Amino acid sequence: MLNRLSQFIDRNYSPYLLVTLFVPTIGFFLLFNFSNFTIHISNPQLIHISGGEGLLDAKLFYTAQQAYSSLTRYGEEGRALYRNFLAADFIFALCYGFAFSMFFTRLIRAFRQTESWWTKFNLLPLSIAMADYVENIFISCLLISYPQNIPVLGTLAGIATLSKNLLIFASLLFLAAGTFFLLVRKIKAR
Repeated sequence: MLNRLSQFIDRNYSPYLLVTLFVPTIGFFLLFNFSNFTIHISNPQLIHISGGEGLLDAKLFYTAQQAYSSLTRYGEEGRALYRNFLAADFIFALCYGFAFSMFFTRLIRAFRQTESWWTKFNLLPLSIAMADYVENIFISCLLISYPQNIPVLGTLAGIATLSKNLLIFASLLFLAAGTFFLLVRKIKAR
């Protein structure tokens, strides 16, 4: 199944589709990180509302105790903002997952000669999106059940966040290695 998904992305890659997927990805990124609109879904707004406490999504890892402490500091307005953020983040994850999968496909095509196992690296961004979905589900459960303290939910949310961040790190390593490989190849071709 994963092979077919990777091949599907590879077959359907086009520069037009890549740009089309990046437009909403960039829009969501800007909305989440730099907006002060009346639509309350941005991290800066949450930081302001809670007196300095940002999204759990933006942390590397957290324990159940740290998660519940953050939920308390958010207050009712901050928790409502976070619920709105999560609803939008479900769409964002789909956009960035496919956008970066297309981008990885383009990078892989630049340095492979024939069909190879490298193609499967285009699934890394989709794995990040899947980890983001799992994280969002657990954080949603925390928000719904608040103020009830269910440590296993907080722990699982923290593990999902860490997993997402490890996959992001792996993707960044792949991008760095791919870029380095292309530079070396270009220098050797001179």
